[in-house]
Amino acid sequence: MENQVFGDWLVWKALWVALVASMIIYGFRPLQQWRYRHIPGPPPIWLVGNLLELEAKGRVKAMRDWGARYGPVYKYFQGGTMFVVVADVAAARAVHLHHHSRPPVLSFFTEGVEGARDMQSLAMTEGPLWQALRQAWQTVFLPDSIRGYIELINRSAAHLVEAFAHAQKSGEVVDVWRLVGCYALEVVGSAALGTDL
Repeated sequence: MENQVFGDWLVWKALWVALVASMIIYGFRPLQQWRYRHIPGPPPIWLVGNLLELEAKGRVKAMRDWGARYGPVYKYFQGGTMFVVVADVAAARAVHLHHHSRPPVLSFFTEGVEGARDMQSLAMTEGPLWQALRQAWQTVFLPDSIRGYIELINRSAAHLVEAFAHAQKSGEVVDVWRLVGCYALEVVGSAALGTDL
């Protein structure tokens, strides 16, 4: 009887030690902290990570503050899950090209109906749905598909060249970002929607 009580006590003790060790490992995330130690970011709180700051400031303000404090690439924790934020376009492109076989995890700062729609987008889905969306979109960018839109694309490019030529002749300062954005909208509107924007 005494051996059975002692054996039960050892089992319970081992379970408690395993539970405490698991909580410590989950809470402090030593492997992730070590692996990504070169990436700056706000220090996580045991078990909750940076959720308290996200909740207090709101997601957008917290992430902007972290970006200002730690630079365009930083990490933060939601509970035991670490996220790496890449807010630099060139760095994001390099990361995406290097890891093209898996979807990037992007954050959209939208809520409500727009947020729900964003969650079903190619950028936010995962697994089989992401693969199906990616496969559906890839056909749009195949050479045969683009060949069918080349006249529309060339027409939009001619409008862009005309806008630059007009600016050059008149000597006026132009917002290149806006002109290229208008070009992109015109291409998408005419090729995808059949509408001149």
